[in-house]
Amino acid sequence: MILYDLLSIGKSLPSHQMLTSDQLIQIEPSLRKDRLQGGVLFYDCQASFVERLSIENALSATENRAKIFTHARVIGFDSGKSNPSIVQVEDVLSDEKFSFRARCVVNATGPWADLTLHTFDKETSVKRLRTTKGIHLVIQRLNDNAVILYSKSDNRLFFVIPWLDYSLIGTTDTDYVDNPSRVFPDSKDIEYLLKEAAEAIPGLSSDKILFTYAGVRPLVCSSPGRKESAVSRNYRIIDHESKNKNGGLISVLGVKITSYRQASEDTTDLLSRKLKRFTKCSTDSEKLPGGRGIADFDEFVGIYSEKLGKVGLDEKQVSYLLGIYGSRIVELIDIIQKEKTLSNRICPNNPDVEAQIVLSVKSEFALSVSDFMMRRALITFSACRGLDCSETVARSMGRLLNWNEETIRNQVESYKMEVDSRFPSNPVPKSASD
Repeated sequence: MILYDLLSIGKSLPSHQMLTSDQLIQIEPSLRKDRLQGGVLFYDCQASFVERLSIENALSATENRAKIFTHARVIGFDSGKSNPSIVQVEDVLSDEKFSFRARCVVNATGPWADLTLHTFDKETSVKRLRTTKGIHLVIQRLNDNAVILYSKSDNRLFFVIPWLDYSLIGTTDTDYVDNPSRVFPDSKDIEYLLKEAAEAIPGLSSDKILFTYAGVRPLVCSSPGRKESAVSRNYRIIDHESKNKNGGLISVLGVKITSYRQASEDTTDLLSRKLKRFTKCSTDSEKLPGGRGIADFDEFVGIYSEKLGKVGLDEKQVSYLLGIYGSRIVELIDIIQKEKTLSNRICPNNPDVEAQIVLSVKSEFALSVSDFMMRRALITFSACRGLDCSETVARSMGRLLNWNEETIRNQVESYKMEVDSRFPSNPVPKSASD
């Protein structure tokens, strides 16, 4: 902890503090009291909904003349003997196929990076990534503070952390070799986390689980035989065609949320050198759209809480919407002022309002019900999981995107299938080998 503080000199968060067992229980009463010897209080940051961070980056990119294509899949690549390269893409919603010409192509596809490289070169068998699976259990909120623990069975670090209205238990770290889009939690993963968490927090059992989910880490390959948790978490940038001084193909591997801006800057600098463009990268000073114009956050909240209250929103809705949109809340207010009924709740179980649907379609690239429910709003992670209001959302989006009745029905059904597959509520699903 001393080293942790020293390595983050100048941070805005307090330094660590040693606690006795009594002090620890006062701060976090959910902990098991017997065998508790004490602990350390330290501070870190949390991004509750990182999908919104992706949206903000995409919006910032469009301001800098980028073109965003969602639901697009790379199906072919022709580098030829001279620039530009040709990338073939398929729109998975319409099945339309089209091509892009580019002097340089950046492969930043996370855990799909090796699959993307294989699309570019069918002959390659080189694995650049070691992909590992991590799962989370979502239970009713039981702790006020994030609790960091070490498992008794393998000494791995894991956590029980407040997340939205829930507590999140995670995560595992096991090798995973299938397509990342097919990852799911199995019974072995779930039992491991339940058993280890119950060592510190009493009363945990499978019937407490509301739903589970899994993800894939794109770790950069290192020495074979190393434990999954021992593999480096550092990112790596590979110039696949270093001899091509004017373009070629670059892969960005192993990037995390905490390092993505630095990785972006390093990649941009490499691109600039290859394309002989020497403008200084400005990512270290460029605020994302929702963070602009906020000099004093408390003052900002006070001003816009009053404005949101005047259009009929309650205190919980105000806090939720300011947390999602930041200074972009002015766009939402403008939509509501033009059509008052858009301040209506989408669903009684959620604070979200109908104006968010309009904003997501017109300004945030949403093209499906799943886009809105899972990646623009937090409705999927609410008590109803969006199943009560999916048709309402589909009909609202349908009016904006000119969907017919068949498309609306398909959108609702597709959303329900995606919820069941990505966030299963069955506490102990069949294992992958069953």
